[in-house]
Amino acid sequence: TLLPALLDGELDLAVLAITASPHENVIQEHLFDDEFVVIASHRHRLAGRKRVTIADLAQERWVLSVPRALASQTLFRAFEAGGLPPPRVVVSTPSLPLRDNLVSATDLLGYGSSRLARIAAPHARFVEIRVKELEWIRRVGVAYRRDAYLSPVARRFIELLKSTVRETGNVTK
Repeated sequence: TLLPALLDGELDLAVLAITASPHENVIQEHLFDDEFVVIASHRHRLAGRKRVTIADLAQERWVLSVPRALASQTLFRAFEAGGLPPPRVVVSTPSLPLRDNLVSATDLLGYGSSRLARIAAPHARFVEIRVKELEWIRRVGVAYRRDAYLSPVARRFIELLKSTVRETGNVTK
């Protein structure tokens, strides 16, 4: 929804997942890479295992973001590529706090940003589960229209985003 709003001039800029082949009228500036992982309650049966495969996840139940979200689509494609039935989604929500609370309080699994999982983990009491078949890096950046006027405030905001990424150790690659 952000890209169409950007192209229509409803937004001056957007922070979003950037692609290898951007729209021809959009400039993308890479900010950081965001690794995705499976998240589970620290009490989940898979939480203590040293190695988990996608097949180990085939019978699990999930709380995911909305189906059209790139992360959900990536998860579904990985299950399909592994010859497995699609993940059993029992809750679909755009709310990350709700997802985190459900994952930490139940046996449901989630799939999300490792960066956000590490921030939420002390409060939500969940762990990351690394699954080779689900390794995915989302490139995050700022995008704006190529030929549109970008105000000094918008330009300053972009510079603040970049400096914040550098200061927090999330250096762009």
